[in-house]
Amino acid sequence: MSRSKIGYTNENTLICTLARMNPPTPGHLFVIRKLIQEAIAHDIDHVYVILSKTNNDKNNPITCQMKKQVLGEGEYGVSNKMINSLKKKMINEASYKSKASQIQDIAVNLICVPEETKQTPFDQIYPIIKKLKGGVNIIVIVGKDREDMMHSISDFYFKMDEVNSIDGHAFSRSETEVPTTVTVSKVSTEMSGTTIRKLVRENDKETFKSVYSPYLDELNIENLYAKIKEGMESKPSPKSTSITRKRKKSPLPFPHIKKK
Repeated sequence: MSRSKIGYTNENTLICTLARMNPPTPGHLFVIRKLIQEAIAHDIDHVYVILSKTNNDKNNPITCQMKKQVLGEGEYGVSNKMINSLKKKMINEASYKSKASQIQDIAVNLICVPEETKQTPFDQIYPIIKKLKGGVNIIVIVGKDREDMMHSISDFYFKMDEVNSIDGHAFSRSETEVPTTVTVSKVSTEMSGTTIRKLVRENDKETFKSVYSPYLDELNIENLYAKIKEGMESKPSPKSTSITRKRKKSPLPFPHIKKK
């Protein structure tokens, strides 16, 4: 069965990403943009961003609730947050003007891993599957650094009777967008959380503002900067690790589709 004949519907489809986003950056919006594009392609009105809860060292300075506050969850246009700004930007592009109402209606659901549990973003997929109807189709979109997790999701969840198909896409950081107001000499084209934390560590508030000004209003930018700074100053350095995880077997080609 080809991908085009899988039969994606609102009732049977889960489009999601799993990410740390500590903090969320314009580079992360590239992945959310891909979620929205997949939703448009299959006429789905909801996607999921599953966020890690880690907030215990300088590399994870803000809480998951703070990530949600910055990204902005809710109705289109109610606040000047990152996801709404992304939607507005997409709607202003010539190729998406005819899709304006569809883009507005796509709910970007932000899920935090519950505190005080040993659960991971991986575990949050199962409750969503249980809410969908049989023959569930899963589309996972991640950054290249999470490609192993994408294949782990595929290996694990495809065995479930409820799951009909799994598709996966991993994008390199070099494909992410960089605001034109930021000079490449100061901000790498990867726009990673590491880059943003470096700006805060070096007290480069002006460049930090220029990174976020296309997506957040001044108050939200000030608050995000303060929270990152507070977390980096109050938390310990991350524990070093030399563990390199390698997949034991070659991943199956996507999409995986069960035979009827």
